[in-house]
Amino acid sequence: MSDKQSSRLNLATSLVAIAISIVAMLVSLVEVSAMRTQQRAEVWPYIDLATGYNSDGFYLRLENKGVGPALMHEVQLFRGSEPVTDLDAFVLDVVGPDDAFSYDTYLSSNPSNSVVAPGEVSTLFGVPWEPRTRRFVENVGTDIDVTACYCSIHEDCWRASLLASRPEPVDRCD
Repeated sequence: MSDKQSSRLNLATSLVAIAISIVAMLVSLVEVSAMRTQQRAEVWPYIDLATGYNSDGFYLRLENKGVGPALMHEVQLFRGSEPVTDLDAFVLDVVGPDDAFSYDTYLSSNPSNSVVAPGEVSTLFGVPWEPRTRRFVENVGTDIDVTACYCSIHEDCWRASLLASRPEPVDRCD
């Protein structure tokens, strides 16, 4: 074999090795991307906000229906466009002094700055089933909303709302 043929063979072999290396690198990048997507899906929280009635009364609930923990940043109750900062004043405003539930009668919790495990349910606000409960529910009507901003352990974040059909992705929670 001549030097010229040997050089051509070496060049061809080198080009094939480079092409194989490039293909292997591309396959690795695709595989790493798929693994990242799978890892994110394996710890994806999904916060569902709902109102409801049962034999115990009326409630606003937050539930993590996802498969990963939800790192809660802020949960806020709104009446109209105004945030509710005082539950006692909110209840009093909705039903008046004669039908108001006292703070020791209603249930409330705020999971802001906590972790909600998959499958965990938190009652944000609940009132017992009494004659005044119906008046409370009728007076509140559709004028309330609850929002919750939360993140996964990979720092993917969403904002859920009682009025929205599903959480919306956000860059981060403030």
